Amino acid sequence: MAHNFYRGLNVQQDSRFGSTDKKLLRKMRFDAALYKKKVDMKRVNVEVMKQWVKETITDLLGFEDDIVTGLVDAMLEADEAPDPKNMQLQLTGFLEKKAGQFVQELWTLLVDAQSSVGGIPSAFLEQKKEQMRRAEEMR
Repeated sequence: MAHNFYRGLNVQQDSRFGSTDKKLLRKMRFDAALYKKKVDMKRVNVEVMKQWVKETITDLLGFEDDIVTGLVDAMLEADEAPDPKNMQLQLTGFLEKKAGQFVQELWTLLVDAQSSVGGIPSAFLEQKKEQMRRAEEMR
């Protein structure tokens, strides 16, 4: 009799208890062309990107938020190839409507950084060159 005691489904087998992340991912809109490009984090200078993340989140929120900055840093360091859709989903609770814009900018920079020398986006290199020119002109 004991072998017939438990019958039913566990959470993984029951479709009523599906992943809410999957449902939300289906509802959200993404830039499909941009997100199809994979990023290899081994080829990106993560420290430079962390500084950009910190500055951009501070600009978007209007104050410095270590929790959101730490979350993005952890997502960038966790995988060799982070998932931009999941990243946008996780950040939506903090950045609300600005999450899509932020992840799109971040992903554009990451794609650029992996193809450039030193893992630094070319836009950052151009900014630094312009800064150096201005400093030279000021002398």
